[in-house]
Parts: sequence; C-alpha cells; structure tokens
Amino acid sequence: MKTKAMILSVFFMFLSVHLIQAQQTTKEITDKFFQTFEATPDKAVDYCFSTNKWFTGNQEAIKDMETKLNKLIGIVGKYYGYEKIQEKKIGNNYKLETYMIKYDRQPVKFTFIFYRPENEWHVQNFYFNTDFDNDIEKMAKE
Repeated sequence: MKTKAMILSVFFMFLSVHLIQAQQTTKEITDKFFQTFEATPDKAVDYCFSTNKWFTGNQEAIKDMETKLNKLIGIVGKYYGYEKIQEKKIGNNYKLETYMIKYDRQPVKFTFIFYRPENEWHVQNFYFNTDFDNDIEKMAKE
C-alpha cells in the first residue's frame, strides 16, 4: 500500500511540475529570451522560435533572421538593455509585446506576438526593426 501511495505521489508531483511549466507566461518567455540575448543573440532567436512547434521546419528563415540581426547588432554599438514599450491584447489568448533594445547608436525595436491556443503560450511571430521615427511621428499626430 505504501508503495502505491509513493508511486501516486511521484506521479502527481511530475504532473504538477509539467502543468506549472505549461502555464508559462509571456513574461517568462521574454525574460529568458533577453537573458539569452545578452550572451548569444543567435541562441535567443532559436529559443524564441522553439516555443512554437510549428517553426521547427522553417530553420532557413530562422537562420536568415539571425544573420540579419547579427549584421544590425554589428553596427549599432554597445548594448545597454531593454524596456517594454507596448502591450496589446486581443482577448485572453493573443498578445503583442514590443520592446525597445537600447544601443549606443540607436534603439532597435523587437516585437513578439504570442498565442495561447490552450494552456501554453508560444511565440506566434517575432520581428525587429529600427523604425521608431514613424512611431513617434504617428503619436505626435494623435
């Protein structure tokens, strides 16, 4: 009887650990992304897309994005950190988060689009650009 209870306890412990991981928040994803990004931007991009099983067959596009990001990083200077500048939601399961990545020469904008079809959040799309001028001009007109 003790053995059955112990086996059931271990089973429920593993199940609860899996469920806790499945409830990963978008903040946990971006925190891990930026922690990885500081050391190795390529691995951060890989991690970003690894959250979504549908990207596993699109390695060429991911490598292309890594190449473009590395070129950009090579010309913008020293990295000073990041800050969230925008968050928009559609319902409870679709979210856009935009971050300003601070570099010596100019900021870079990272945009994450997250989707939670059931229990787990994953990155639906990720892109970056340096187009802050249009954003600030659009805000000035509002």
